[in-house]
Amino acid sequence: MRAQTDRTIQQGAQNTQQIVNAVSGDANNAASSANAFCGSCGAPLAQGAKFCNKCGAQAN
Repeated sequence: MRAQTDRTIQQGAQNTQQIVNAVSGDANNAASSANAFCGSCGAPLAQGAKFCNKCGAQAN
């Protein structure tokens, strides 16, 4: 339950950042922030990461 709550919070933060980037006109940052968190486990991804350091899932 806690992990699901954490993922929901992280997704909300990611969505908020994408909106802020889009409104500020920073299209490159908006696109790169789409992969800021792992789609499988919700862990933060390093910029340019191809795989999640926590679960090993491929970054999109």
